[in-house]
Amino acid sequence: MNQVAAVAALAATMAASPALAQVAEEPRPAQTPHKDVFKREGKPEQRAAKDALEGNKPPALAVTQWMNTKEGGLSWADLEGKVVLLKFWGVWCGPCRKSMPHTMELAHELEERGLVVIGIHTQGSAEKMASYVKDEGIDFPVALDADGKTVKAFAVDSFPDYYLVDRTGVVRVADLQNSEVEGAVRALLDEEPPPLAKPADASANNDEKKPPKESSKKGPPPKRKAPGGKASIGR
Repeated sequence: MNQVAAVAALAATMAASPALAQVAEEPRPAQTPHKDVFKREGKPEQRAAKDALEGNKPPALAVTQWMNTKEGGLSWADLEGKVVLLKFWGVWCGPCRKSMPHTMELAHELEERGLVVIGIHTQGSAEKMASYVKDEGIDFPVALDADGKTVKAFAVDSFPDYYLVDRTGVVRVADLQNSEVEGAVRALLDEEPPPLAKPADASANNDEKKPPKESSKKGPPPKRKAPGGKASIGR
């Protein structure tokens, strides 16, 4: 049976069976995007602002008094291609202090795979942050949210709170349940890194700087005056 005959036979079958035609013509339901299984913290009314952060670029890190990093601190541009774990904490917070050794272990173990841990200290007990970091040997980047802008921008409402930003620079998990931190970090590190941007074509830029080439073709020989004042073409 050729293709035309096969199409005609199928059309005849569907015409004879309206139910079959209805099933065949019914559009498939749209596929919903994959939702991770990581557990979040917060009641439904608290989750609204946090959920709005997920899938978007993170707010700016409006913090000061950076420690354990370059002068001037870090920005999201510096963290491109990294998995970033933000830990909102404070010296005054017992659970924050208790969880710090495990956070340091993750920072050390997974640094080479692309993890960057940043500790954002709250306004409370701000004057004790630097001495605590030094005394406890905390060596990942730490900064102070002196005016509370960063805590507010991330809708932080308890401590410690953990937020994850993936390699593409998007907030993946806002206010991750504490027991889920290590598993979520490893899962994001296992994801394929984004492709690197192609460098600009250097040869094009070099060509622009080169002077124009002189023509290899020679023009006609110079004219010379012939007797009587007429110009004639030299041979």
